[in-house]
Amino acid sequence: MRTGDPINLEQTMPSHCLGQYNAWQLGDDPSTPFDLVWISIAKAVAPHAHRVLPHGEPSLTIRRQRDPHGNITDIGLTICGSLRRAKWYYPEPREELISIRLKPEMAAPVYGVAPGEYFDQDPVPAPTALINACSATLLLAETGHPMAIAEQLARDLNHWTASRDIKQTPEIAAAAILRKGNGRTSCTNLARHLNVSERHLRRRFRDHLGCSPKFYARQLRLTAAGHLSEQTTTPDWAQIAAATGFHDQAHMINEFQSLADLTPQQFHKERMGLSVFSNT
Repeated sequence: MRTGDPINLEQTMPSHCLGQYNAWQLGDDPSTPFDLVWISIAKAVAPHAHRVLPHGEPSLTIRRQRDPHGNITDIGLTICGSLRRAKWYYPEPREELISIRLKPEMAAPVYGVAPGEYFDQDPVPAPTALINACSATLLLAETGHPMAIAEQLARDLNHWTASRDIKQTPEIAAAAILRKGNGRTSCTNLARHLNVSERHLRRRFRDHLGCSPKFYARQLRLTAAGHLSEQTTTPDWAQIAAATGFHDQAHMINEFQSLADLTPQQFHKERMGLSVFSNT
């Protein structure tokens, strides 16, 4: 998808489905400030809690609440921030989350959403300027279908983006490379490729994304390993570790325990039993 292109979720298969969570990857055009749509709709009765994996990407989210009769009682535009470590999320009954995931390196210069300011925070209202810019989305959210709301949110964000000059900077290029390779590029190689010093790259990356290139790479590798494991009931963990850039299986196990508080096998069992929502 190029900047400004419309999206049509009904004609696109979700790239990730688990329980009542669906996500649509929107392509890898480096000029587009967002790359994923995700929708989560909680059960009406006793929705299950779930563990959200650590991630560096904030999301702009329409949160919509329904009463027992199906009437919409609350609508808001919020920022769902990034997480340094896994966190349990407890959805409210009939809660709907309709979201567009922002690329962290562009979140601040394009939308005024500095990822570091939202790390490990509960969802908070979006900045007033973004709320005003997404007035068409909020109006549609009063009655619209979640997919239609997500498509309108993308249109509102594209309209906002069209008036911004997105300059290529070392941290923007580095984050795109890390995401494309699921974190399998070292900071040394990134700096060499971008013709900047490691110190300069690390400083700019931390200033604009709220974390170091190494930490963002760790999150990406963990997510990639988790997604691969979900594709089978009997994961080959050694193969998954090799495919997602870990030194070996022991390294992957240590990373899961460090960032997600569980082993890969425990993660897999948890995900296979999940019925409501999972992180992408």
